[in-house]
Amino acid sequence: MYKTLALICFLSVFFAQAQTPTPKIPLYKYELGLNITNTLVAMAGTQALANADPYLFSLKVGRKSGFLRSSFHVAYGNNQELDPNSGLRTVGTKNGEFRLGYEWRKPITERFTIYTGLDAALSYNYKTVDFETNATTERVIQTQESVGVGGGPVLGVLFRLHPRIYLGTESWLYAMYNQGSQTTQFFNGDLPKERFNAGLNIVTNAPNSLYVVIKF
Repeated sequence: MYKTLALICFLSVFFAQAQTPTPKIPLYKYELGLNITNTLVAMAGTQALANADPYLFSLKVGRKSGFLRSSFHVAYGNNQELDPNSGLRTVGTKNGEFRLGYEWRKPITERFTIYTGLDAALSYNYKTVDFETNATTERVIQTQESVGVGGGPVLGVLFRLHPRIYLGTESWLYAMYNQGSQTTQFFNGDLPKERFNAGLNIVTNAPNSLYVVIKF
C-alpha cells in the first residue's frame, strides 16, 4: 500500500511539473533612445549647440554585450526671412541622417557601462533659396544638394537610472565622402549656373549630446 501511495505522489508531482509553463526568456533586448539635448538647451534659455549630435532617435537590438545599432533624423522646413542685402527670402530645407552599426559593451561598475562600435553613415542635404536681388529686382533661385557616405568608430557610455531607463552619450569619428551641386537659376533669360563639388571630410562629434534610453 505504501508503495502505491508513493507511486501516486511521484506521478502527481511529475505531471504537475510537466504542466507548469516554462517562463520565456526573450532572445533579444530592445532599446529606444531619444536625443533630449536641444530640449534641455531650450529650457535653459541658451542657443542650440552648433555641433550637437544630429541624430534624434536611436534603436538598438542585441544580446548580452553585443548590440546592432541604428540612428536616424529627418527634418523639413519652409520659412521666410528678411535679408538686408536681398530683402525677403523663402528658404526651403530637407535633411536626412541615417547610420547603422554594431557596438560591444563592457560594464565597469553597477551603474556605468562603456561601449565601442563601428558605424556606416549616410546623409542627404537639400536647400533652396528664392529671392530678388536689390540691384536688378530680378528673381533668383539658388539650390544646394549633397549626399554623403562614410563611417567610423564610436565610443560611448551608459548610466543606469532604473533597470529600464538609462542616460547615454557618445562621441564618434567619421570619414565622409560628400558629393553635391549648387545651381543658380535666373529669370531674366540668362542660362543657369551650376557647380559640382566632391571631397572627403573628417567629421568628429564630442560627447555633448544626452540620450534618454528606454529598455523593453
